[in-house]
Amino acid sequence: MDKFGKVEFEPPNGLLRFHHVENKDWRRHFQYIRWTDGSNMSTGLLEEVPDVASVTQNAGAALLAQVFGPTGQHLVQISAHIKHPTTSESQTCESPPMPIFVENAISEIEVWGDAGPLKHFQLEVQPLQPVNITLQFRPRDLFPNGSNNYSSLPRCLHINGDLWHPCATSFVFAEVPYNYHNAFKIELNKAAYPIRNAKLYEISARIVDGSNAEGYDMSRGRLHLQFTLKRPGVFVKFGLQFQSYGVSSRVFTWTALPPAGINLQVIAEPVSYPGPTCNFMRVAPQILVRDGSGAPIDGTILSYELVPINGTFSRLTTIPMYSPFDFLYSAASGDADNVTGAPGTPGVAIHAVFMVPDGYGCTKVKFIAGEGVESEVVPRGAPLCFEPAYTYQIIQQPPASMPIGMALEDISAANFIVEARTTLSPPDALAFFGFFMARVVVTSMGGGDLASSMSNIASQAVLSEATCVWETEDASLWFTPQAVYKSSEIMGRCSDLEVVQYSNSSEA
Repeated sequence: MDKFGKVEFEPPNGLLRFHHVENKDWRRHFQYIRWTDGSNMSTGLLEEVPDVASVTQNAGAALLAQVFGPTGQHLVQISAHIKHPTTSESQTCESPPMPIFVENAISEIEVWGDAGPLKHFQLEVQPLQPVNITLQFRPRDLFPNGSNNYSSLPRCLHINGDLWHPCATSFVFAEVPYNYHNAFKIELNKAAYPIRNAKLYEISARIVDGSNAEGYDMSRGRLHLQFTLKRPGVFVKFGLQFQSYGVSSRVFTWTALPPAGINLQVIAEPVSYPGPTCNFMRVAPQILVRDGSGAPIDGTILSYELVPINGTFSRLTTIPMYSPFDFLYSAASGDADNVTGAPGTPGVAIHAVFMVPDGYGCTKVKFIAGEGVESEVVPRGAPLCFEPAYTYQIIQQPPASMPIGMALEDISAANFIVEARTTLSPPDALAFFGFFMARVVVTSMGGGDLASSMSNIASQAVLSEATCVWETEDASLWFTPQAVYKSSEIMGRCSDLEVVQYSNSSEA
């Protein structure tokens, strides 16, 4: 019987898990049993996850793991996570720490071919120019004279996008600009990336004297690789980190230069609908990307910057070319319209999901493709004008003073109630988009009012987490009034929305 007074439980997907205990901040749970301490990328894989029945019917469960990590002792802890079948209550039972000693033939991976350590992005390559990379594997065992004994290294090392493939050397992107994150499928804590992307890149073996068909020279412990971008319009700063058998290299960096004379021409200016922000354009902008000779360039993903005429446009994030949503980014030039599916035109970037997600007033816009590459300001005629998407009224005031530097969810006394009125008619913004975001902003401090730029700085200093996000729990309810009633605050910083009235002018 557990602490809930229950005997039967519904297990999650994968009952047992194990992890390092030296640094619990790095503990990660996967569908399969893997463990990591973060500092040395030690990981393990349980081939078959035992279920409740097998654990109940047998005195124990046999754990078969594939272990990656540097030579040394690692403390491992088995844990069983269970939850109550009808409530959200759960508990984790953990074993005592167990020592596992790992012997790894690889002690270090050096990487050659860029400008060198601490010379980040100084290697510059022309569009479509391959980048040659050499990995030097250092064995743990040395000859009596101290020289490397390469015969002790695995003889089958090769580049592979599957971290768990025998003899695999895999890689992760350590640096890709924000506007290419979606295209390169960048994910937080992703263990390995595919060795080729159909449209954008390929990393392959490079055959040199002494190497086999996989580019590996067993006599010197060197793996020769080549990274190639497939489209000339991809000009960004790149960083790659390689790993094999749980040992990682330093980050290899370079800069892919833009085509000579690259320029942007807006061939379809955005036209907005009358009404609030958080709405798509009546006419989606299209931008022609060309080089200095006038030839179209494919592969460039554009972002935009606002040029306000009046009003205020203050983004939730102030990092250039960064957005958690797709609103800030076009499709790659030359690609099909990612909304209508209409075929692409060489060099034309279609910004089908272009919108202004925050602020109100009138503004113009310029499109940007990287450092120093931007379009003229458009529209050339009347600007894009927006009403506030929501108006707010504080119903219950916050306390007169609050601790500095604490997150909203940690300040138990900071309870205040805000009424938000949307200018949209049903389905309102929450029903239409499936989410609603709001932030708490510090507007005065020390007895004086703050300008908007200082207000953003003060908000981060006083409240380390100041943005709340409400999301519709059931995607099937999007575009329906019921979406408002089935939403929850997913960051744990604010209470769930309470609907006061739902009509042509909604209040929540």
